[in-house]
Amino acid sequence: MSKEDFSQYGKDFQEALCHLILIDRPFADQMYEVLDINFLELKYLQVFVRLIQEYREKFSIHPTENIMKSILRTELSNELDSVQQQLRNFYARIFKADIDDSEYIKSVSLDFCRKQKLKEAMLKSENS
Repeated sequence: MSKEDFSQYGKDFQEALCHLILIDRPFADQMYEVLDINFLELKYLQVFVRLIQEYREKFSIHPTENIMKSILRTELSNELDSVQQQLRNFYARIFKADIDDSEYIKSVSLDFCRKQKLKEAMLKSENS
């Protein structure tokens, strides 16, 4: 089976999705039930979502935008310099633009992730 990810939707879609995960806690709760960060095509977006998820697991609360800014300043030392730079540029960019079509992005991304999880479960049951 070929690797399926969000690449078919493009970079802008994936960046908007990650922005929504940060600013929309109920949506983030839904996404974390079905999201595999490897569905994100770009490494810096995988790191971004992983940092949010780690914060949520450690503190049982969703990070604020200001806390994310601090995390991005202090907790990227294990990442490649290029990933650190892309991540910081992304974070600076997302607050300069509104998210167009957020309902579409939410619907499509949840549907995509749920279908991937279903495929994964079906393959596991076939191989058992």
